[in-house]
Amino acid sequence: MKLGSQYSWEVNAQNVLTFSGEFAKYSSEGLKTNFGFEYGFADMIFSRLGYKFNYDEQNVTAGIGIKLNDFNFDYAFTPYQNDIGTAHRFSVAYNF
Repeated sequence: MKLGSQYSWEVNAQNVLTFSGEFAKYSSEGLKTNFGFEYGFADMIFSRLGYKFNYDEQNVTAGIGIKLNDFNFDYAFTPYQNDIGTAHRFSVAYNF
């Protein structure tokens, strides 16, 4: 079961700060908690930072996104505390 929410605050006419939080309870594990922030500059560049509580192998996440017309380009960085090392994720999306 998951329960989450987010709140966006308009810093000024072009910049928005969004806070999100989520609680997750899985039958075989304890309560997991996720929190994150996103700062949007001019609805075009997005900076992200998150933290995962009660996870064995990961906790801090970070990323950046760029929105150009109908395209979204995203990068996420997740360091793992095991032999996997660090994950770098890239995505491209088109909005119809």
